[in-house]
Amino acid sequence: MLLCLLFLITARIYGAQMCQPGRKQENPVMVGEHHISKPMSYQKPSLPGTLRKQPQDSGEKCPVLWIAKQDRSYLFSPKRGTWNQCNSSCTSQSAELLKTETKEELIFLTARSYEYAEDRGSSVYYYPFWIGLMFDSRKAKWVWADASALSSGLFMLSDPSPQNYPGGACSYLQGNKVKAGGCGDTRFCICEKKKEAQ
Repeated sequence: MLLCLLFLITARIYGAQMCQPGRKQENPVMVGEHHISKPMSYQKPSLPGTLRKQPQDSGEKCPVLWIAKQDRSYLFSPKRGTWNQCNSSCTSQSAELLKTETKEELIFLTARSYEYAEDRGSSVYYYPFWIGLMFDSRKAKWVWADASALSSGLFMLSDPSPQNYPGGACSYLQGNKVKAGGCGDTRFCICEKKKEAQ
């Protein structure tokens, strides 16, 4: 019984540490008008979720592997999928694909995305992550997964050409850029949800 209690206390402390925003890094990069930190070097590829198995949502304020920022928790998902698969995966965890319209949130997430990269000799490759933005061809505008329009002007995405994206166009974050890609391509995902009250 005592061993179980010690294990639970250790797991709780470890989980609380995982919910804290990451450490500051050096080598700033511009996103809009703001500097964000970019890692200096990489010893080996870092993939989301490679150290621990992703747990199911347990109702904790910030589940393990999720990172916290103010009233939100974020998950750089360890699974690859199409945009629709990522959207379903987030929903199954009581979350949604990332929806952001503030520079502060984008800067925070971009800095975290730099942790998922690999050194390719003369350049660094940043892993791409689906966000909840897709192009609605009927309305001829970019909309979020909840059907609300992109309104902040935070992203400069042109209207995609239908012949380039026969299955539709969706957006993803890669490094410090938000780009358009085919919704049927496979990428990692960024889920977000409001933190549970304790």
